Amino acid sequence: MTISPEEFAEWQQHPVTEWVMKAMLGHAEAQKSIWAELAWEKGHVDTQTLTEARVRSHCYLAIPESSYEDWKAINDTEA
Repeated sequence: MTISPEEFAEWQQHPVTEWVMKAMLGHAEAQKSIWAELAWEKGHVDTQTLTEARVRSHCYLAIPESSYEDWKAINDTEA
């Protein structure tokens, strides 16, 4: 099954998709807030904790920041 760029754009503009993407962006931003609280408020500065927060943030951002071409490259079953 192949999805056209137009179908992908339609999916991106669907209210449910927009809702999920907004949540993912919010979770990504929350990782920064968690780190800021630990570092600034509690004085807990640990590079492993920072790395974990960054990795989680990047994972949350991976889907909303992916393009049609990104998904086609990994999911195109037509050769």
